[in-house]
Amino acid sequence: MKKLLLAFVPFLITGPLMAQEPLTLDSAINRILSYNIDIQKNALDLAATLYAADHSWSTFFPTISVGANATYNSNLITNGGLQFRETNVSWTLSATIRLQLNAGIPFAIKELKLAAENKSAEYERARRKLELSVTSTFYGLLASQEYLKLLEENLAFAQRYRDRLYEAFQAGITGEIAYLRSQLEVETAKATLSTEQISYDNSLRTFLALLGMDPDHAVTLKGEIQVNRLEVDAGQLIREYLAVHPDVQAKRQEIERQELVKKQSDFKTYGPTVDLSWGLNLNNSRGFTDPLSLGIAINIPINPWIPGTKENQETRNVKSALEKAQLDLKNTEQQTMLAIRLRAATLNNSWQNVENLRSRLNVAQKSYDLQERDFRAGAVGYSTLEDSQKALYEAQYRLLQGEVSYWNAILDLATAINVDWKMLVETYSTLVENYSVK
Repeated sequence: MKKLLLAFVPFLITGPLMAQEPLTLDSAINRILSYNIDIQKNALDLAATLYAADHSWSTFFPTISVGANATYNSNLITNGGLQFRETNVSWTLSATIRLQLNAGIPFAIKELKLAAENKSAEYERARRKLELSVTSTFYGLLASQEYLKLLEENLAFAQRYRDRLYEAFQAGITGEIAYLRSQLEVETAKATLSTEQISYDNSLRTFLALLGMDPDHAVTLKGEIQVNRLEVDAGQLIREYLAVHPDVQAKRQEIERQELVKKQSDFKTYGPTVDLSWGLNLNNSRGFTDPLSLGIAINIPINPWIPGTKENQETRNVKSALEKAQLDLKNTEQQTMLAIRLRAATLNNSWQNVENLRSRLNVAQKSYDLQERDFRAGAVGYSTLEDSQKALYEAQYRLLQGEVSYWNAILDLATAINVDWKMLVETYSTLVENYSVK
């Protein structure tokens, strides 16, 4: 491997995994969206708020009740004792409809519709956050696979070096200490590979469990990503995405909700309440009767107008909640702008580190190629070639770390402005034609 692009390419690590089932990023996202408990709960909450908004007429729907009553009257001992006569039976059937109206009802209906919009936005935010989390973990695992490949190559080189020294030791060309040192290098490389393999396997099992899959099911991650440098401007990102940022939108919607709550409270608390009623009673207690009653009542509250009363304090608390929501919006906007600036700065600065590491790898690769040429010509010993190979391995590993950091910076910025990372790359990549996702 002479060059590491900003890419993570999955590969098969060991022979027993040859028949693995491929798992792509899209399939992983689909799986976790259908399996994740929190997303399912959010979906249920969303369905409930949408149902309430669709049936907002229930806010002013009248109270309807029906009742039935039957009694039997008879002496127990006197006047002939207990007797069973049809004339002693009395019954009553009743029906009542009551409707209460106040000026706050229209605002209560609007609040239901706003709650549905808020819950829908909350559900989409949860989906986006979960998708970005899965993406970060997925490509982190791909990077771990690439690191395991480097460790395998390093182990193979250490074993070849040990075998050559063993032959030289048997021929009496080199001493036992050099051979034992090479054996120690092999064991160290084995231990490092084993440790990283265990760590990778555990991370993969955890990831599969999050997707609702059998943690011990053999899978191989399939995907490829190549990105170029992204040139982003924090000021431009703030102008484009601050107003539509989900956290900011959530605070604005909370202010709108508090405003509706305040209007509803004011009209309901200070305004009159109209109580309409209709009742019908059928009974035979004094011969069959069917009295019908209609009523209307208007109540005008007085307590809310008196400072210090319980009702007056409640209206003041509603006003205070609105003012706190406005302060929360201001704080959220400041925190969001700061997060965007920090993520953009991190992304721009980390690219320079990637370029430096690429240059270091190029130098290490050229040095190794020259040392290998000289070794084949007999100009240098195997220990010199080993040092050059270790330097190349170190450069490859450092570049891989730098690329992972840069990739995480892309995801962090996508999270900060709440956009799809593919769209972010397509929009701000300096060389879009070299960008691909498979």
